[in-house]
Order: sequence, then structure tokens, then C-alpha cells
Amino acid sequence: MRYLKYLKHWIAIHPVRSLILLLFLILFFTILFYFRKEIKSKLSNYKLQFKLNRKLKYSIILIALFSALIVSFFYFKNNRSNRIFSENTYISKTKHLFGIDISHHNGEINWDEVKKSKHPIKYVFIKATEGKKLIDKRFHYNWKNAKEKGYLVGAYHFYRPNVSSEIQFNHFSSTVELEKGDLLPVLDVEKESGFGKNNLIKGIRNWINLCESKYGVKPIIYTGRKFYELFLKDEFSDCPLWIASYSSEGNIKEIEWDLHQFTEDVIIKGVPENVDGNNFKGDFLKLKSDYCIK
Repeated sequence: MRYLKYLKHWIAIHPVRSLILLLFLILFFTILFYFRKEIKSKLSNYKLQFKLNRKLKYSIILIALFSALIVSFFYFKNNRSNRIFSENTYISKTKHLFGIDISHHNGEINWDEVKKSKHPIKYVFIKATEGKKLIDKRFHYNWKNAKEKGYLVGAYHFYRPNVSSEIQFNHFSSTVELEKGDLLPVLDVEKESGFGKNNLIKGIRNWINLCESKYGVKPIIYTGRKFYELFLKDEFSDCPLWIASYSSEGNIKEIEWDLHQFTEDVIIKGVPENVDGNNFKGDFLKLKSDYCIK
């Protein structure tokens, strides 16, 4: 399924090349089928004969030309992130304030191109840390460039419930230099604790308390809808909630959410891989006044 997703993404952003590649494959297999008897005969003798008839010679030349054309499309010198033909802007036309979240999984981002995107991107959440040691390999690059392009930015930590919450918070706070005007820190909670639900809740609460002590604010809690209903419901109502649910908004109507990650299929100019799309329940002024470091 993972590779099918990548294939669908590649076809979506490279429709012309996809068509050329399809035509090339059709031609190639047609020629193979047409000369199947001759090829089979030659292979059976464990060597290829170079005294080919005229039709086969021209066919091989034609295949070589098509191959050169395909190679030129794949390996021209422009950055990969500049090869997008069209963005799926319909996906970001919502009644809420649209933004994205990114990590190294999205590849090397060309922020100059992102700034030209037709998606109405107002804020960007960037993966910073995970567990007790990991730093996202593109965090500092993405953080610096997103800020320089004028986006409202926030950083998130992927929580590992079997690791000390204090160690994890110290790792996050020593990696991310939050300033006035930055979005609130985000704690990404998606994994169960091997020591039970109570241990999970205790660790998250400690991370929240450390965050409030350090920055004077409570973090945003990010989680999936099902995980929220199983483990986090009614536990952290004092923190803003960022819920991931890729179905209709109706499935989260009973949840008091602040941010909604509603898709993972946004195609953005300058970003090699699909991006998560998010809605904020409010306008830009509310986001800046109530969900940022003061």
C-alpha cells in the first residue's frame, strides 16, 4: 500500500511523464510480442545474433530513442520539488483556516516554491524531536526557512510513552528555541504505554507541567481520533486539542477540537511528498492571540 501511495502521488504531479511512460511501455511490450518467436529462438541458442532483419533494427533504434526521452525527463537538472505540474488546491478550500505540518518524511522542501503555492497556507507545524534523542534531520532547515518566508510556525515532539517524560521534554526544549509569536509547543501522542493507561496519562501530564513551567503556556495535544477516544478523552481538557481524522468533519462533531488534521494528500509546489492538511477553528487573529507564545 505504501508503494501504491507513492505511485499515485507521482502520477498526480507528473501527468505528462506518466502518459509518456505508459506509451513507451505499450510500445516496448508490443515490439516484444511481435518479435517473440525470433527472440525466443535466439535466446534458446544462448547468444544474440547481430544479423537482424531491417524491422528489428529499426525497432531497437526506436526503443533506444524512447529510452533516451524517458531518461531526459527523469534526470534533468532542476530540483525534484520543482517538477510539479499542478496542485490539488480544491483540497484546501475549507471554511476554516488552513495550514500544514511537515517532517523529514516530506523530503527536502524548496521554501521559495512553497511561498508561491496557491494553497492558502497560514501556519506550519514542524517536527522537531522524538523520544529522548532523535532530532528530525530537516527540523532546523525547515524551521529557519519557514520563518524567513513569513509563516506562523510551531514545533512538535513525538512522544514515546516508555521513555521518561522529563527527559523527553528537556530534549525538546533544548532543541527548539521558541520565541514570542511562535505557535504553542505540540505534544504528539499516538503510542500506548507498555505500563498501562495510567502511566501514559501521568507521563503526558508531567510533560504538560514542565512545558507550562518553561514557557508559561500549556502545549497543544495532537492525537488520532480513535486513540483519543480510547486513552485521552476527558483527560486533558485544559490543553488545546489537535485531532487527526481523515474522514468527514462529522465524525469529530462530538469532540471539542481546536485543530483538525483532515487529510494527508495535499500536493504543494516545492514539496516532494504529499503533505498533511489542517484546519484551525478560528481566524488568523485568534490563532495569533490565543495559540502563540506571548
